[in-house]
Amino acid sequence: MSQTLSEFQAGSEGFLSSDEIKLTVSYLCNLQLDTGMIPWFEGGHADPWNHTEALIALAMKGELEAAVAGLRWLCGVQNKDGSLCQYFLTIGVEEPRRDLNTCAYVAMGFLACLSAGMDQNTALELWPSIAAAVDFVVEFQLPSGAFPWAVDPGGYVYGSSLLTGCSSIFSSLDAAVIAGEMLGVRTRHWAQARDRLAIAIRSCLGNASLFEDKSDWAMDGYYPSLVGALEPSDARARLRGMLPVRVVPGWGVLCVSSSAWTTAAETSEMAAALALNSSPIQARSLLALTQRYRDSDGSYFTGFAYESGRTFPGHERSSYTAAAVLIADAILTSGLSCSLADAIGSICSRSSE
Repeated sequence: MSQTLSEFQAGSEGFLSSDEIKLTVSYLCNLQLDTGMIPWFEGGHADPWNHTEALIALAMKGELEAAVAGLRWLCGVQNKDGSLCQYFLTIGVEEPRRDLNTCAYVAMGFLACLSAGMDQNTALELWPSIAAAVDFVVEFQLPSGAFPWAVDPGGYVYGSSLLTGCSSIFSSLDAAVIAGEMLGVRTRHWAQARDRLAIAIRSCLGNASLFEDKSDWAMDGYYPSLVGALEPSDARARLRGMLPVRVVPGWGVLCVSSSAWTTAAETSEMAAALALNSSPIQARSLLALTQRYRDSDGSYFTGFAYESGRTFPGHERSSYTAAAVLIADAILTSGLSCSLADAIGSICSRSSE
């Protein structure tokens, strides 16, 4: 895996065709249940983060009604304290633990829908639920600026902080601030929490003790760069350092360094990170590798055990993987170089024009 990315560029430019986009959007719409819930796959469970990722993709691609239905589902299953449980089945809660990164991500889904043209009455109706979710998360900010990764229903706080999760919370706080400004709502306390978190994340470059060591996972490498939490030069350097060791030629991003497993979602997210950090050629080449994960109905296999050439896990095709590809493709096509929240807001606003 010593090759540079440019040495194994795929034949396509990495952009999905309009027909491919329509087919994948249709796949996601067909997967959505009448309740608005978007499961991982037919008959599978859902979690609020990946559900939100799917509704963001739908909002980006003009399926605002489906996206808002997904947002309403999130608000409908929300706990009274503003939190959301970690996993859901069609019959109710599967895992009641509250993952703070998951709770916060609803703000990104709201920003996507608001930017895509959600009507003002609906926005004002749903906003209290979004604000409650963000407030719930902000309550747990640590003196360091980081966040613990989860809280259980009895109030026990899981003390360790995760770099990827905190990076996602940074992006969600960014989205909450942007959405609040669009609605004319004061969000200064969220902006302050976001800025304190940014300082904590930047410290990860020289203070590994602040976050639990998850360096085996690719997300810990690219997520701070993806969301815009780092200084631009540091973000680009971090991504450059990952390319020779995390990208498997012809397959994409190695999800965990100790496993011969590449995934389309991580490949897409890293491509998006490259695009948002002024590296469009590398981003295009990387995103093109997701084509081998694509199935005939527009869905995407979650990953490959690349040494055997077999899909893994099993024949799983996940909604969040399809959503990640659509979002990365939209970011790359947009030509934007900015934070993830700004990009999602801008792209969704274009979809409403």
